[in-house]
Parts: sequence; structure tokens; C-alpha cells
Amino acid sequence: MTEAVGAAAGAEDRQEQLFLLVVVTTRSDFLIVFQKENQSEGGARMADKKVVFVAFAIEDVRCRDYLKGQSLNTRSPFEYVDMSVKEAYDEDWKARVRTRIRRSDSVLVLVSENSLKSSGQKWEIKCAREEGKLVRGMWCYKDDRTKIEGLNTMVWTWDNIANWIDSL
Repeated sequence: MTEAVGAAAGAEDRQEQLFLLVVVTTRSDFLIVFQKENQSEGGARMADKKVVFVAFAIEDVRCRDYLKGQSLNTRSPFEYVDMSVKEAYDEDWKARVRTRIRRSDSVLVLVSENSLKSSGQKWEIKCAREEGKLVRGMWCYKDDRTKIEGLNTMVWTWDNIANWIDSL
């Protein structure tokens, strides 16, 4: 079952809007679509859309849910589309995840101490690198600064998320 919710938030000091679309399913990994709509000098609206695959350890599903919930805030700098794959980590699962990663502009890794034991999340990071995707980490918890070798990780803030989106 899939449910969609949409909202828009205006930027007071700029001629742009951020659009949110939430598609909720019952699966375990997901994509976020970051979409900014800017108004050109001629008045036409142009969308700048970025698709980001989110990798997380299943034990951190609450962090994933929090990110999903944050997208419902009308000030959110992103739009959320859940395209999860909940099946076991078999070859079919890997093929479906690889397809979603290929369709993404980047991969966001929700990092915690659970990441060190998560075979699924480790595989998603490896796959993203094989596919040449930019991979960025974001710590799930303020008291957990787990490091993953070769992964640039940021603190979870609105500004960090927005600045990272703008850099894509």
C-alpha cells in the first residue's frame, strides 16, 4: 500500500519554493527527491530535482522514520519518496537496490554504531561507490559519532541538509 502527501513551502527572501511529496510504503530503504523550484527572470518556474538514495541499518529505522517525518514539515528542504525494498538481502534484492542507486544522484548514509554491523547498509555503500555515486554520511544521533572509513559524515541539521543538496 502506498500513500502520497504533498506540500509546498515558500522562501521569503528568494523567488523559489521547495516542494514536498511524501510517498510512504512499508519497506526498509528509501529514496528522497530534493526538488527546488526557482523562478527565472522571465517569470517561468524551473524545477531542480535531485534524487538521493538513503542507506541505513535496520536497527536505525527510527532515524529513517524521523527523516521521513521531517519531510512533512513545510520548511523542509527536501521531498521524500519511499521506494523501499524490504525483502531479504539476496541477489534479487541487490539487483533492485542497485537499480534504485543507479537512478539516484547521490547516496545519503544514516550513520550510527549499528552501521558497523549492518551487512545490507555496507553493501549499499559499496554498490553506490561501484556505480560512481557521491556518498555522504549523516550521523543519526548527537551522542554517536561512529566513523565509516572513507565516508565524509555531517551533523544532522537543516542547514547541512540544504547545503549538501545545493552542492549536488
